Amino acid sequence: MNPSWRREAVVALALAVTGLVLVLAWWSARPPADAGRVAAPATTAVAATPLPPTTPTAVEDPAAVGVPAPLVGTRSAAVPPPPVVLAPRSIDLPALEIAAPVLAVGVDEDGLLEIPRDGDDIGWYRWSAVPGGPGTSVFAGHVDTVEDGPGAFFALERAAPGDRVAVTLEDGSVREFAVTARESFPKQALPVDTVFRRGGPPQLVLVTCSGRFDERTRSYEENLVVTAEPVG
Repeated sequence: MNPSWRREAVVALALAVTGLVLVLAWWSARPPADAGRVAAPATTAVAATPLPPTTPTAVEDPAAVGVPAPLVGTRSAAVPPPPVVLAPRSIDLPALEIAAPVLAVGVDEDGLLEIPRDGDDIGWYRWSAVPGGPGTSVFAGHVDTVEDGPGAFFALERAAPGDRVAVTLEDGSVREFAVTARESFPKQALPVDTVFRRGGPPQLVLVTCSGRFDERTRSYEENLVVTAEPVG
């Protein structure tokens, strides 16, 4: 073997051994794999705790936080009963010798106030006030009829201020009034807003026909309106 090649081989082997020793030394002294990183905080497992059962409520219970509970008003959902209406059953004007039964009436197909067919009856407009209640209570009657002659309100044209009017209701109670005015109006000029006044002080209005009788239309040209106010 060439002595020169043998020396080179020995040197190479020595270098290889030295390199291996250095590698092993580095491996044993190397830093841990997570060196240079911020360690995450340790986590602790927490056992799941079941929530207490809850009852749906509109608001938090103020007593639980030391706040006085608010006062909440309540109202019944029941439909209130309709007001009791005591319809009139008769009307009397002693000074005029008028005493007649009263019937509840409405309006006819022409939109006019109905009047009882029988001339001896008086109609109370059912949508007006109950006698003695707020607003105007309207009564209408015939001055006369072909069949019966003079009607229940035939003598109404003689009504004078102060004349008493007594209205008896269906429960037997009596409402007393006194005449305050008597006026005649052309039928087309009847003060409807006054005669059929809703609300305000109690008032009684008695209506009948008056004036000239028109043979062509078979009706009177005017309406007589007598107004009365409660007594006492």
